[in-house]
Amino acid sequence: MDIFAREAAATAAAVFLGAAAFVLVNALLNRVLVGFASGAKNLLAFGSGLFLASLLVPVKRRFSDAIERFQYGETYRARRALLDFSRSGVESGTWRCSPRRSRRPFPTR
Repeated sequence: MDIFAREAAATAAAVFLGAAAFVLVNALLNRVLVGFASGAKNLLAFGSGLFLASLLVPVKRRFSDAIERFQYGETYRARRALLDFSRSGVESGTWRCSPRRSRRPFPTR
């Protein structure tokens, strides 16, 4: 349950930060580009929105890591090392289930 709460909080924080940045950039474009055509302003606003949207996932990941570091405190580094170790073993194929290993070692009655 704590994983879902952490991810929800990180997503909400990243979306809020992105929306606030978009509003600020849009207000700045409207103040600076007074004489420009509205099409050019809209194009720049759209481009800035795409740029900010591309930053959403990395910012969410940073927020999630910061919340996880706060949540686990002293044991964060050990948990992260164990998680990275297990992911590397699964990705390299070291820990694969084979039919031979999944059978019971002793016959049952």
